Amino acid sequence: PYVLERLRLAAIRSGGLEALAAPLERALINQPGAAGLLHLLAETWMRLGDDGRALELYRRIMVLDPRDTQAAAAAGELALRGGDYPAAEAALRRALGLEPKNPDLLYRLARTVLEQGDRAQAEGLLRKSITADPSRPLPVLALAVLYRNSGRTDRAQALYAAFLADHQDNGSVRRERAELNSALGRWADSERDYRVLAGNGQARPADFDRLGTACLKDERPAEALEAYDRGLALDPDSPVLGFHRVQALAASGDV
Repeated sequence: PYVLERLRLAAIRSGGLEALAAPLERALINQPGAAGLLHLLAETWMRLGDDGRALELYRRIMVLDPRDTQAAAAAGELALRGGDYPAAEAALRRALGLEPKNPDLLYRLARTVLEQGDRAQAEGLLRKSITADPSRPLPVLALAVLYRNSGRTDRAQALYAAFLADHQDNGSVRRERAELNSALGRWADSERDYRVLAGNGQARPADFDRLGTACLKDERPAEALEAYDRGLALDPDSPVLGFHRVQALAASGDV
C-alpha cells in the first residue's frame, strides 16, 4: 500500500496519469484480486475522465470485498454522474448499510432519489445528513431548495438561520438566504446579508447588484450607486450592473 500511494502521488504531481494506467493494468494481470491496485487504477481512470472504466473497476472491488464502503460509494457517485439512477441508488444503499450515519452518503443518496422524483424520501435523507454533520452546507442548501420549491419558505428561513448561527462566515448559505429574502421583497433582511458578504470579501458582482436594488427600494440611491460601482469593479462589462447604475444616477438626480 505504501508503494502504491507513492506511485499515485508522484503521478498526480507530475501530471503523468496516462503513463500510470498501463503498468497498473499489467500488474493486475498477475494480481487480479489486489484491492489496492484496483482502487488506484479506478482513481486514475476517474482523473482521466473515463468514468466507465472506473465504474467497472469499482464494481469488481465490490464483488471481491462486499464491505468496501469506498468502492460502493465511488460506484454510486459514478453511476449518478452517468444518469444511471437505479444503479447509483443500489450502490449507495449498499454503502449506507455499512456506514448508516455517513453524512456524505446520505447526501448522495438524497440526490439520487430526488433525480428519480422521490422528494419526500430526499427530504428525509437530507435531514439525516444534517443531523449526522450539521457543519456541511450542501445538504442544508439542497433541503432549503426543496422547501422553497414547495412554498415552505418559512422552513427554508429557519434552516438558513440555524446553520448561520454556528457558521456565520459561510457565504453560500448566506447568499441563498439573501436571494430568498430579495425574492420575498424583504429588502432590509437581504441587504444585511449582502453587506456581510461584502464585508467578508465574499460578494460577487450579482450580490452587489442585489445590494444596490435593496438600497434603491429604500430610496437610498447614493448607497445603491456605491454598490453598483463595487460590482462593476469586479465585472466592468456587466450590462445589468451598468443599466442599474444609470437608474441609480437618475434616482439621485445626477442624470
